[in-house]
Amino acid sequence: METNVFFFVKFGEKQNIESLLLNGDIYMNTIKWFKEYEKRDIGDKYEGTVEIRNIKKAKLTLGLSRGPIELMSKDIQLRQHVKGHIGNLYSLYAISDDLVRRKRKLIIDKRMQAFGTHCLLIKDVIQFTERIKGKLTELGYEYDTGLVRYKNYSINNHELS
Repeated sequence: METNVFFFVKFGEKQNIESLLLNGDIYMNTIKWFKEYEKRDIGDKYEGTVEIRNIKKAKLTLGLSRGPIELMSKDIQLRQHVKGHIGNLYSLYAISDDLVRRKRKLIIDKRMQAFGTHCLLIKDVIQFTERIKGKLTELGYEYDTGLVRYKNYSINNHELS
């Protein structure tokens, strides 16, 4: 099922939101920055992860020169990452039909406050997206767009995009 986005909301500090509104400036951080950033609700240790395996009651055997050592664990999570610089991210909060359908009363997630004191409502999501894609193409950058679907990564196994 296709998700229709009605509006984007960009959260940030006053000077960055004004620069976006008045000049069209956008700022993208690296995937590594998001992965390593410690501030609650902004950093994401799973950023750049392409596969997650959760193993219950794991046994790990280390082959050492003086003989193998066996380690037992209740739960282990293995994550596969892409090495090197794999891109930058630009994130927006999407008000979509999916979100509206799931919520009786639409309340913006309070975690968005971690991104800054101000926000900008972007009404024409198609024009906004097309302008960014056009500029990236003009500058010779490859890009991908899409909605993020958050999952509980502590259960099941996941291949990520």
